[in-house]
Amino acid sequence: MKIKFYRFLKSSVIPALISVIIFSAGSILYHNNTFDFVEWMFLDNAFKIRPQKKSNLPIVFIEIDKKSLFSLGEWPWSRDIHGKLVADLSSLNAKSIMFDIFFAGEQNSDTALATFFFIQSCMLAKNVYLSINLDISASPGKKISTEPSFLDRFSYPLKLPCWANVFSGKELPLVEPLYKSAKSAGHISIVEDADGKIRRVPLFIEKNSKFYPQIALRLFIDNYNIEKIDFPKKGYMRLTGRDGSVYLVPVDSKLQYIINWAGPFETTFSHCSYIDVLKAYDNHVNGKPANISIQQTDTVKQVDATKFFKNKICMVGFTSAGLVDQKPVPVDNRYPLVGLHANLFENIAENNHFKEINPDLEYLFIFILSLLIMFIVVTMPSIHAVILSTFIGMILFSGNIWLFSKNSLWIENTYLYFVIISSLIFGILYSMARERKKKKEVEQIFKRYVTRDVVDTMLKNPELLELGGNRKEVTVLFCDIRNFTSLAESLPPEEVINLLNTYFSKMIKSIFKYHGTIDKFIGDCVMAFWNSPTPQPDHAYLAVKTAIEIQKNIMTLNKSRMKNNKITLEAGIGINTGEVVVGNIGLLEKNFQRTEYTVIGDDVNLAARLVDIAKANVILLSKKTFIQLDNKIQAEEHEPIKVKGKRNPIPIYKITISQNNTGQD
Repeated sequence: MKIKFYRFLKSSVIPALISVIIFSAGSILYHNNTFDFVEWMFLDNAFKIRPQKKSNLPIVFIEIDKKSLFSLGEWPWSRDIHGKLVADLSSLNAKSIMFDIFFAGEQNSDTALATFFFIQSCMLAKNVYLSINLDISASPGKKISTEPSFLDRFSYPLKLPCWANVFSGKELPLVEPLYKSAKSAGHISIVEDADGKIRRVPLFIEKNSKFYPQIALRLFIDNYNIEKIDFPKKGYMRLTGRDGSVYLVPVDSKLQYIINWAGPFETTFSHCSYIDVLKAYDNHVNGKPANISIQQTDTVKQVDATKFFKNKICMVGFTSAGLVDQKPVPVDNRYPLVGLHANLFENIAENNHFKEINPDLEYLFIFILSLLIMFIVVTMPSIHAVILSTFIGMILFSGNIWLFSKNSLWIENTYLYFVIISSLIFGILYSMARERKKKKEVEQIFKRYVTRDVVDTMLKNPELLELGGNRKEVTVLFCDIRNFTSLAESLPPEEVINLLNTYFSKMIKSIFKYHGTIDKFIGDCVMAFWNSPTPQPDHAYLAVKTAIEIQKNIMTLNKSRMKNNKITLEAGIGINTGEVVVGNIGLLEKNFQRTEYTVIGDDVNLAARLVDIAKANVILLSKKTFIQLDNKIQAEEHEPIKVKGKRNPIPIYKITISQNNTGQD
């Protein structure tokens, strides 16, 4: 048990080290947002896959669409048209009117007159919100000094926390009297990600040490009576209402907010055409039904404008494809940006925020995955490891989509997939190197004792090298050189070794020829066996054929040596078939390893007993071996022998090899 535990620990060191390296690499990449571009692709698809959210807030888009452009002419329109819209919506009791339109400076007297009418409408309505376009093309966080302006009244007395560093901006020329007539204003500046898509919006922009809220945030502040904005902890902005209600908004270090897009523009909020509002109110004034077509989710309904617009938050903006106010966002590649303001307003009001998993949990997932995938790779076949790892990746993706659909919670998958793929690649490479090393070890151990096909079997089944064994029927052969001890005493050691090598080479070639396994050399005796590690149904026959060939080769060698007046040797052979314990036996410890693939048991002892009594040029067989020959090789009965531990004599058979009888089939 201790040996197995030690081997487990030893084999786990390198995989564990690889896992730590992969975890470190994944963590560094995650910390530096290296794969954000890929992560955005996953996130965009998640927005498209999840069910769209249909807003219940009283928001309606007043669309500057193709229909309106056809009726009112090409853009830009005269500003008195906007003045009429404001007057009409105010008469229809709209709660707020927001223009996602930037009104630049005056050009001529005609424009001034139209603007004057627009100004009068705004002053009377007292619920109009206009857009400020602040240029934030300068480096983030760099203050751009400008002179104090009339826009200062639209700023918010914000106290930045130490961890925040917002964008600074410079105002573009606009119509000062018009903006003075509005109830309030907010910026409409956007920040595109590296791929050109809009996913987040700065909630505040600094200008001349004053902070201007995003226009949807300004709408929310006024409509929900927010009287305090602070930052209770890093990454969160808190809005507190006059009635004690609290809205916690997640932000980054630049006070940017990631939009939790409800879905496609056409199906998530109420819509109507700009021109239809004007016509509906005109009908109302003229005593006709003030019906207007309102698109709500997937349906278009005819409603009474005098009732529909009561307490509505009206957002006026471009939706016609011919105008420039459309940008790629996660849910659509051409999304009218007036929808951005509605999504932001809805997210804050409904506490429906996009949430990213806590970074500490992301690091934990990276760590667990690096260990888990590495464990799978080093304990399973490569193809199984790839399949299981792929399945784990699919579970992660499906689970992330489910969490995102239910709770708008996002786990950054890219770094987890990086860990899975890296662990797979390096784990498989390690396993291949380990298997290669094992195969070399097996080859080094067995190539001296068995044939190439047996070595190949051991390479395919390295578990056979583990300490321990199993019971199996084998045929055991002992071949002993007769009278060698007395002869060796009369010869120099070098000549003794050369003489043994000469005869052993003949024996080994015969054993390998018939696919035997050499167990060991015992002085002047060779021990071999058949039917392990590879199965051999005719193992008894192969062993006897080997014995006959060994005797024949010795006789042929003796003839050659006698002609040269060299010393000759003779051998006796004993063969037995029976059930033995076969396996890798020995010592395997930290500082010393010595193992041997061998067989042990009573039937091995019987074969050794047979070789002891076998005379020169004689092959003695046990009855079990003789029966398995099935008359393929002729043998004669020999006088039974007494064996220690056996009550009755053991019947045996013999094959005598001579010049006239070579023991052929």
